[in-house]
Amino acid sequence: MAVMGSVWRGEVSLGRTSWLYFLLGILLLKVPFILWQEFPPGSSLIELLLTVIVLAYGVFISVAIWRSTNKYKGRAVYGALAKFVIVLGILRFLSDLLSAAPITTPL
Repeated sequence: MAVMGSVWRGEVSLGRTSWLYFLLGILLLKVPFILWQEFPPGSSLIELLLTVIVLAYGVFISVAIWRSTNKYKGRAVYGALAKFVIVLGILRFLSDLLSAAPITTPL
């Protein structure tokens, strides 16, 4: 749990946060949704739970990446691009929310 606290505070490098925790996290979160589409168990409670988990992780990793970019000492363009991707993800989320489309992945 201490590792996740370090990620949340932006103490983990931008590269590791982006590639390991963001990318791997999204891939792992996609598995239940893929299985849900293939074998729907018929419970909206499970779908709601999956959606809450995805939203929580999306908030967590967005904040973590944003904080990590604030501490990033490398080329400024990488930090700016990371923040740009976060903003695009938030805009996409709001667009999905307004169109009532199901949320399937964070960011």
